[in-house]
Amino acid sequence: MLLRAAAAVVWWIAFIREWPDTIADTDLAQDPDTARILLSILLGLGAVWTLFLVLLARWVWRGSNTARVLVMVWTTLSITVSAIDYFVNGEEITVRTTLLTLALDILVLLALSSRDARAWARRLRH
Repeated sequence: MLLRAAAAVVWWIAFIREWPDTIADTDLAQDPDTARILLSILLGLGAVWTLFLVLLARWVWRGSNTARVLVMVWTTLSITVSAIDYFVNGEEITVRTTLLTLALDILVLLALSSRDARAWARRLRH
């Protein structure tokens, strides 16, 4: 999960680098103040999401079964959306787009769905 959070940071850095090209194709190019506000909001949401991923990683590490299930549901949805985008919309899966996050989601799902992970999360605590 911590690698997934690090991948989110890398994704946001790439997003910031592509931001000028992204707004050049829209009406936001005419209003730089609105573009700056929108970027700030998006970066704030990205920071909150990354913090949430780090907290989930901590909760999973401490043995929270609820956090483990939440992470598994989220990664399943993320993998499904990537598959639908690929098969229906012809979205490319490359290192520059979704390959890194998709691979990490699959690894997290496999790790947390094992019997050992379930037993560790459900162990008795004193």
